[in-house]
Amino acid sequence: MLTARGHEVVTPEIRVDEPGTWVDIRAMCAGRDGAAWITDGGLNAIVRVDPSSLEVKSFPLPASSGYANLNTATFDREGILWFTGQSGIYGRLEPETGAMRVFRAPGGTGPYGITTTPRGDVWYASLAGSHIARIDTTTGQALWASVDAQPDEWTSNFLTAGPERGLLTDCLPQSSRSFLKNKASVALLEAPSVELIDDQHSNETRTVQLRLTSPRGANAISIFFDPDAEIVNASINDKPALSQRPATAKQGWFLIYYALPPEGVVLKL
Repeated sequence: MLTARGHEVVTPEIRVDEPGTWVDIRAMCAGRDGAAWITDGGLNAIVRVDPSSLEVKSFPLPASSGYANLNTATFDREGILWFTGQSGIYGRLEPETGAMRVFRAPGGTGPYGITTTPRGDVWYASLAGSHIARIDTTTGQALWASVDAQPDEWTSNFLTAGPERGLLTDCLPQSSRSFLKNKASVALLEAPSVELIDDQHSNETRTVQLRLTSPRGANAISIFFDPDAEIVNASINDKPALSQRPATAKQGWFLIYYALPPEGVVLKL
């Protein structure tokens, strides 16, 4: 038990009853329920720690997965926990039901860091494979992407059937980096809603107010503008949102709003 700046910090105890099994905590992230969700390489399981009672519940990986060498985890916008294992797997866990699925990574061993982008895409980085991959959170399939000029002996194992080269505009609209990529199924996600509240013209200046909402309850929303668009002023719910003059930005003006409320936000330009 520790005390930090007047706050009591209690460390929960994770018990191991099976001989030959050890605890090896790799990463931890917070869920919508406020609980701590842990990837445990020793237990080969995802572990949930209740924030109030400190009750510990383990979600073991299927026996068919073998030893996964679990690493990191992230929650997508639907509240599903995605995780990686360096032995060559990635998987998903539904916190409410405990249902778990484990997928074999197309590139074999290496899946390491994993994250959810502001747009809601889930990506993982392969430490051993030297590539990044996007997971289709609807089907569980992954889109391969590599910054290599050409597939080498290793990346040609998964960048097959004539990979394309180009921008990842659907996932990384502000990135100008070119990737080798293979196509994957598009996630069937409901698009954000934009409602025009007010539209006024004064001389050569146009002022608009837009209400931005997410019908599917996304926790963040991204707004991107063409590099040629001149944004004089911008605010979100009457709070200034323009940190620099857009003309100085090489790739145009953009804004990412986190913790989007159900009623949305009002963007004034």
